[in-house]
Amino acid sequence: AGVTTIEVTPASSGNLEVAHSLSAAPEFFFVADDQGYADFSGFPAFHKDLSSENYLQLDGSDAHSSDSTYFPSGAAHADYIKLGTAFIDEYSNGHNLRIWAFTGVEGYSKFGKYTGNSSSDGPFVCTGFRPRYLMIKRTTSSDGGWKIMDTARDPHNVVTKNLYAHQSNDEDDLTSHSIDLLSNGFKWRTSGNHENANGHTYIYVAFAESPFKYANAR
Repeated sequence: AGVTTIEVTPASSGNLEVAHSLSAAPEFFFVADDQGYADFSGFPAFHKDLSSENYLQLDGSDAHSSDSTYFPSGAAHADYIKLGTAFIDEYSNGHNLRIWAFTGVEGYSKFGKYTGNSSSDGPFVCTGFRPRYLMIKRTTSSDGGWKIMDTARDPHNVVTKNLYAHQSNDEDDLTSHSIDLLSNGFKWRTSGNHENANGHTYIYVAFAESPFKYANAR
C-alpha cells in the first residue's frame, strides 16, 4: 500500500515510534490534532527530500525549518514513523494525533524534488506517469506556498488553474504561471518564483492520472 492514515495517542514523554502499514519508509507525511486544533504549530509535514530534522507547515507558506522536536533523525523508517517531543502537550490535553502518510508506488505516486532555472523553458521532472494531481512547495522561501494543479479541473495543456493547500481562496487561473502535465512527468512553462526560481529547490507530491503500471498498453 502507498497510502495510510493512522490515529495514535501521543507519548507522555520522549519520542514516539508509530507503526505504519506502508510497504516501505514513508516519503511524505503530515500530522494533525484530531480535535481540529493543536498545541504544536499547524500541520507539520515531512518530505524525504528535506534535510534531516527539517519540516514544513502544510497550512503555511514558510521555508523549511530545522527542529528535532517535530521529526527527529530517522523519522521515516520502513516500520515506523518517529515523532518528537513537540506533540507531548496533546497527551496532556487528552487529544489524539492523526497522521497521513504516503510512499512512492511505481505508476501510481512519486515524491521528489527539482531545481528551478528561472526560464519559460523550465525543468522537466520525470514521474513515470501523467500526473492527475501535483502539489509543489519551494523549500527555501515562502514564495507561492503549497501550489496544487490537476487534470480534473484543467485537462488540457497548458495547465493554468491553481489551488493552494495552505489557503481557502478560490482557484487562480494564471496563464503566466503555466505547466505542461505530460505522459511521463511535468514541465514548467514559467519563470515565476513560485515554481521555478533559478537555483532554488522545490519538493513535489504527484499522483497518476491512470494509476496502473503500463497503463498505455493495449
